[in-house]
Amino acid sequence: MRLAIVASNRRLLEARGSFVVRRLCVLLDAKSIYITFAQILNKHSDREFVGLMIEILNLILLTAEELVRVGG
Repeated sequence: MRLAIVASNRRLLEARGSFVVRRLCVLLDAKSIYITFAQILNKHSDREFVGLMIEILNLILLTAEELVRVGG
């Protein structure tokens, strides 16, 4: 999923964004996924979108069982 697709379609982000991020974290290295998102979002110009993505990423990080070991 390209970030531009969800940036332009908030409904898609709200409906499927969390699922996609969680699946990426399961299939790939979760820490790398979060670092990559941070680097991309740091350069993104739409601050409203960035704020929403940060909220979603934080919620996933705090609640997803598959990400228990990301911080370590």
